[in-house]
Amino acid sequence: MKVFMIALLALTLYSCSTKEKGLALEPGTQNYELAAKLAEIDSTLNPDENKVLATTTKHEVTVGDVIVKIRSRFGKQASSLDKQPADKLKKLINEYAESVAMIKIMLTEAKNAGVTVSEAEIDTLLQQQYDRSGGKEKFMEILVDNGVSPDIVRDDFRENEIMTRYMKKLREDAVNISEEEIDAAYTGDKTATVRHILLLTRNKTDEQKKELHAQMEELLKRAKAGEDFAELAKQYSEDPGSKNKGGLYKDFPKGQMVPAFEEAAFNVPVGEISDIVETSYGYHILKVIERKKEDRPREKVKAELAAKKSQNAVKEAYEELKKKYELTLVDA
Repeated sequence: MKVFMIALLALTLYSCSTKEKGLALEPGTQNYELAAKLAEIDSTLNPDENKVLATTTKHEVTVGDVIVKIRSRFGKQASSLDKQPADKLKKLINEYAESVAMIKIMLTEAKNAGVTVSEAEIDTLLQQQYDRSGGKEKFMEILVDNGVSPDIVRDDFRENEIMTRYMKKLREDAVNISEEEIDAAYTGDKTATVRHILLLTRNKTDEQKKELHAQMEELLKRAKAGEDFAELAKQYSEDPGSKNKGGLYKDFPKGQMVPAFEEAAFNVPVGEISDIVETSYGYHILKVIERKKEDRPREKVKAELAAKKSQNAVKEAYEELKKKYELTLVDA
């Protein structure tokens, strides 16, 4: 048993030691001085303690990491951050701690995916930056003026290029649309056309909401009894976007309206009137006029599905990677 416990302890220590450590700040440097200055507002930023601000299963993000990244983004304006209220400074630090953690995660994933960038390619990117800045000498003067190290800039260019290539790969992988996905686009309704009546409940008291609900119940009875729905909408609806059109919203796709409204629009039988639907706007009743299915050529449908997937790929990957690597802000 004792041997087993020693082995378990050794394994635990080994797994901890494999976590990538964050940067520490050298005394006497501008980054150290910036951290010390900001520590007068938020003691967490004491450069001598160099606390861990965020963790993942593979990485640590320290005060040093965050301060270096802030300096590279803000330049000499970083020296004015001590003028920020404490709560705003804390929010900024947490945002950068998460950002640095995500950079570390994405660089790890990019490496695992075989995404690389050569030093020659970094040289080319830097040369382009020199040209935009009026030459290398001028660019270096700008860095010195802002207290930013050329090595940090080179690292930033490397990180940005790797992440750009990695995100491009994510998008390319996401746009592989299967025939089943295209088939599914043709089975459900694509758009709905409805008329609706809205009574607004925002900023209303509970008593006022009861009165509005009772008013909507009466309008529902009248509509179901056969009164002209469009005329009722023109007279009573409080939706400025559709009131003068008899409550009409024509050919809107799924995902455009608030969930409860959309559910009624795509599930109430065509020609019928919904019960009272409550949303964040208020109370609605809907009359479903028409629903249409997808009728475009498959190639156009495929292109649209690919575009949507491409747009969402990076955002979805970001959230998935946060969970996968258990990204945690230590002092949020």
